[in-house]
Amino acid sequence: MRAGDTASAGDEPTPGSSVAPRPKDPAGTSKIKYIAIFVVVIVAVSAVTYEVVTSSASSPCSGYSPQQLGADPTAGTISGNSAPDFANATTVNGPIHSVPAGQTIQVVAAENFWGSLVSQLGGNLTSTLSIVNDPNSDPHEYEANTTDATVIADANLVIVNGVGYDQWALGLVAASNSPGQELLNVGTLNGVSVAGGIVSGNPHQWYNPVYVNHTLLAMYADLVALQPSSTAIFQQNFASLNSSTANGVSIDQLYSRATQIRNEFQGTVVASTESIFV
Repeated sequence: MRAGDTASAGDEPTPGSSVAPRPKDPAGTSKIKYIAIFVVVIVAVSAVTYEVVTSSASSPCSGYSPQQLGADPTAGTISGNSAPDFANATTVNGPIHSVPAGQTIQVVAAENFWGSLVSQLGGNLTSTLSIVNDPNSDPHEYEANTTDATVIADANLVIVNGVGYDQWALGLVAASNSPGQELLNVGTLNGVSVAGGIVSGNPHQWYNPVYVNHTLLAMYADLVALQPSSTAIFQQNFASLNSSTANGVSIDQLYSRATQIRNEFQGTVVASTESIFV
């Protein structure tokens, strides 16, 4: 939602540039009240825009190739092509509640694979709780409890896989109706959806490096919108996750290896035991 009105394969989102609240019933019955609300909205949007524009990371993609960010159609052919929908991936329940500098951003991820990613990006500026963190657990069959409802209600940012994978989490978000809360739906971001029991793509999005890079950039935008004063730190962490000089295997190294495999085995018939690898 902070990427502008449209997003295409080469677009780069500008975190925090706009806030599109979830639809609500119209309020106010008098012309004066409408004018007052309009003025307040203009002032609020102007303040948020000024904060983001004057920050040191006006472009979260600065210094990275489209391939590294998963926003290039060629890179997308690794395991499916998708133009990220940054404009609709994150919704906000009313005006966003910024987290003051020095306070920790509370993040809840429905699954630990997204929780791990956002915790690396947020570092000690975030406190991340992953609800489903047992590899033997099936998120489809997970039964939410009152503790889950409480942590989701208190979160500044909630991240769900979507695509019918964690519908229970979306139900808790709707029930809590927490003002100013951000909700990132990875399925919406990557254009993967489910309707009538038919999935438009692979719901196991964490196996696709293209989708992972889309998600990482959306997480960056969401964190900057919540705490603009920490933009420089988020940018540094974002760089570490993408840089080939980072400790361990970085995302651009995965791209390089995937390209190598594609070139070496192009045209080879491959059999898989699980559809998650297709």
